[in-house]
Amino acid sequence: MHIVPSKTVGQFLQNEYGVEEQHILVSGIPVHPAMTATSEKQRKNKWELLIAGGNSGLGNLADIARQSTAFDQLHVTILCGNNRPLYEEITQMNLNNVTALPYIDSRDEMNALYERADALVSKPGGVTISEAFVKHVPVFVSSVLPGQEQLNMDYLVQKGLVFPLEEGDMLAQVMNQLMEPQFEQSYSTALTVQRDEVELGTATLVDRMLYQLNTTTMPHFSKKMLLATI
Repeated sequence: MHIVPSKTVGQFLQNEYGVEEQHILVSGIPVHPAMTATSEKQRKNKWELLIAGGNSGLGNLADIARQSTAFDQLHVTILCGNNRPLYEEITQMNLNNVTALPYIDSRDEMNALYERADALVSKPGGVTISEAFVKHVPVFVSSVLPGQEQLNMDYLVQKGLVFPLEEGDMLAQVMNQLMEPQFEQSYSTALTVQRDEVELGTATLVDRMLYQLNTTTMPHFSKKMLLATI
């Protein structure tokens, strides 16, 4: 049995490796239940930009904090993770429109940050991207590592789900795209198409997996046993 993130990947397995359709489950990348779905953002007085990458080499986040002073209608929240020197450096800048946060282990708190955000700047990691999709937050990516990150990026850009940033003034690039008249509608359309690519919710996924297991090699596998493994 193959659990895949999208119908596109499932079709690839069928075409390239001859995997039968009944042995493929399209699950997407599951996110924590605390990440409640958001369908529409309420426009505020200021744009809210969330930047995640304090631990992952996203770039010079202190310089990005300084760039924010050029945008009166922008507030930036920078997730510094376990990078304590970065957190202290940005905090000591005492910028009115920048908030630095240390490592966050609360899913509810992350959900609230996504709820307020108009856009996210991050690396193209699967879980972060999936959380942003659930929260209806456009994702901008400034740096990509070769290998899986690049594969993720290529797929997501092609689908209109993430937006690459060039070197230079990152915040200006993000704001220019956010303020494009058709940007929000275009992104919403891409999200709708992506949701159609993921056909199974968690409950359906569990039931389908149980069916596959109970009709093949593990006839006494229970739902409780399965939930303990995922």
